[in-house]
Amino acid sequence: MIELPFQRPLLTGTPPRPGSGLAPFDWGVTKPPRTAWTDTVIYECHVKGMTRLHPGVRPELRGTYRGMAEPAVLDHLLGLGVTAVELLPVQHAADEPRLAGLGLTNYWGYNPLGWFAPDERFATAPGRQGDEFRAMVRGLHEAGIEVLLDVVFNHTAEGALPESFYRHDGRGQRVDWTGCGNTVDFSQAPVRDLVRDCLRWWVEELGVDGFRFDLAVTMGRGGDLLEELVRDPRLEGVKLIAEPWDLGPDGYRLGRFPDGWRSWNDCYRNAVRGFWRGDEGTAAEFATRLAGSTDLLPAPTSGINYVCCHDGFTLHDLVRNDRKLNEANGEQGRDGSNHNLSRDFGARAPLVERSLLATLALSKGVPMIGGGDELGRTQQGNNNAYCHDSELTWTHWATADAELTRFVIDALALRRRFPILRSDRAWCADDVRWFDPPGCELHAGSWSHPSLHAFVLRIGGELEILLNASERPVRFEVGDGWEIGLESAPGEGLGEVPAHGLQVLTR
Repeated sequence: MIELPFQRPLLTGTPPRPGSGLAPFDWGVTKPPRTAWTDTVIYECHVKGMTRLHPGVRPELRGTYRGMAEPAVLDHLLGLGVTAVELLPVQHAADEPRLAGLGLTNYWGYNPLGWFAPDERFATAPGRQGDEFRAMVRGLHEAGIEVLLDVVFNHTAEGALPESFYRHDGRGQRVDWTGCGNTVDFSQAPVRDLVRDCLRWWVEELGVDGFRFDLAVTMGRGGDLLEELVRDPRLEGVKLIAEPWDLGPDGYRLGRFPDGWRSWNDCYRNAVRGFWRGDEGTAAEFATRLAGSTDLLPAPTSGINYVCCHDGFTLHDLVRNDRKLNEANGEQGRDGSNHNLSRDFGARAPLVERSLLATLALSKGVPMIGGGDELGRTQQGNNNAYCHDSELTWTHWATADAELTRFVIDALALRRRFPILRSDRAWCADDVRWFDPPGCELHAGSWSHPSLHAFVLRIGGELEILLNASERPVRFEVGDGWEIGLESAPGEGLGEVPAHGLQVLTR
């Protein structure tokens, strides 16, 4: 193992176990859940933001690792049907001087200083982070929930690595393929060894079940690290998820990661947003994403489907804003994406939220819920709230949308009820059929029509999903024997689907 100063984590003051750097810990008899990808439902959240305002979490544990494993939090996750939490970075991080000068902070934590060290920001007191992180993992495992970490190896905070570990151009200047000022050089064997040792550390000593790699393309530039991680016997069974892009040459690689890797599917995000916004000519791609994106991916569960995540609008804000409102970030509103595919739906916004969440739950692939989206969490239109550790970004449990939460519970229950929605086998003609609202089967030429906004997906003769992204209500012809299993606008009647609405029929 390579020895660097930052590798010695700020953990506990008790005598460490020989060779581990950690004090002994009682893991009990609980084993890692090892949930199959076909059954996985991911919930992405921030350790502090998840519990800082939770009335059911003991006050002294709010915003901490231990707070994540409090019964009220576990009950919520299990009630939804979540099988894994994906935590925003918990590696020891630093604030950028620019943010400090503005009175802001790097709340998300994508500026790592110590790859091996759990961040003490989320401990109840300095020095307790090692034990309290493991206590969180143990509590989540006891509930059957996996722990995935969002890890940042593509760049570091200033001074975290020797200068030779970064990429440089022919003039000796640092290469910036990450947009963060530096790029770690994975063409060097010592760098690859360091990262491999770090992942083993989090798995073997801290009990982690998997990782989401920020700007993972950077890790594949030089050497065979991505393939080696899949084959590493000490990482067997660990979930590996790529953010499949960076800013360097050939920087977008969705569907081109080694076997054993999964990738965030931003094509899914964009297609689903565009369709439900009512954009013309989006039906064909939307249907392809709904069916598992096998035009891009080797198998449906190779993709992590999401509509919203930490980076961008919350779901609540996505359907209530035509533009971002980022002035509080101190960059005169210039930061954050301008390509949001958002829309202010006005009074129709709650209905559209349900249509988007139902689509996520019923699509082929692995669903990931943005933390708080099931509760109606808002960031007041800020689509780049990385620098706000405040009530702007924390989840407001006291004002949670209970009806929306209940809807998500019902949607994920439907997903569990029908294995055909979860299988890793691509759908074939015997599995699914597509119809227009009057009941005529859609042919190849139908999908190219720019005004196709409403259609039916029949799955295996046991499910029908009626989708209407048009600006007016649509009545669908429905055969005998069907009943409503889920609808984004309750009480409309069988086959009656309002504008931007969805209805799921079951037998």
